[in-house]
Amino acid sequence: MIEFFNVRKQFGEKIVFENLHWKIEKASVIGLVGPNGSGKSTLLRLISGVIDTDHGFVKVYEENVFENIGIKKHIMFVSDDPYYIHKGSLNDMRDLYEIFYPNFDHKRYKQLVELFGLNPNMKISHFSKGMKRQVAIILAFAARPKIMLFDEAFDGLDPLMRFHLRQMIAEFVEE
Repeated sequence: MIEFFNVRKQFGEKIVFENLHWKIEKASVIGLVGPNGSGKSTLLRLISGVIDTDHGFVKVYEENVFENIGIKKHIMFVSDDPYYIHKGSLNDMRDLYEIFYPNFDHKRYKQLVELFGLNPNMKISHFSKGMKRQVAIILAFAARPKIMLFDEAFDGLDPLMRFHLRQMIAEFVEE
């Protein structure tokens, strides 16, 4: 499903990956562990097509992912610092995600908003760090992607919300 072929990536003088070959099978749950600066976020950005390799390529569903809109609509990347529309609400973000994710599920969106107890009309800029993370999770799961990538998935979440996220990931893989 996701394959790295002879991937090289570097930033300036720092080589992050050299000759990386890796295949991730369908319905896999993988946790990346390593010290800061070891390449975890870079790996996720390569899979999601946010950045390109310096050499080699990354394929998702047997297609190159970089600059491939047809594949990217099936991938959700929740970065460690998600983007939100300036002065936008959760509903504003929902409207944006609907454009890019054709499988966006309104019923699921409403269920998740209720589960997390967020006001969908409140400006996200007024939310706490944990609430902003919940917004990203709601949008990610409502988009119904085939591939979901989280960078610092539990950052800012309280223990109950961490539990809910673990459950949601398990259900996502089961589906």
